[in-house]
Amino acid sequence: MRPPERPLLPPSEGNCFVVSHVQTSVSWRRSTRCESGACVEVAQLGPDVGLRDSKDPQGPVLRFSRQEFAAFIAGLRAGDFVAD
Repeated sequence: MRPPERPLLPPSEGNCFVVSHVQTSVSWRRSTRCESGACVEVAQLGPDVGLRDSKDPQGPVLRFSRQEFAAFIAGLRAGDFVAD
């Protein structure tokens, strides 16, 4: 059974959901470059991809489709999120 979800963004702006509870059998990974522990962690959640704050492992999880996550990674690689 899938946990209850609530939209984080209006439907016209995306399909990101925050998930309150995630199965404990999920294997979370973080970058090997994460030295401070203040990182995001990623996990495969069935057909979706989950992201969470490594400092708050019991906190909310953002859930994305694989296509949405691939677009996010492509944007990172392209420098779309670099602060000025």
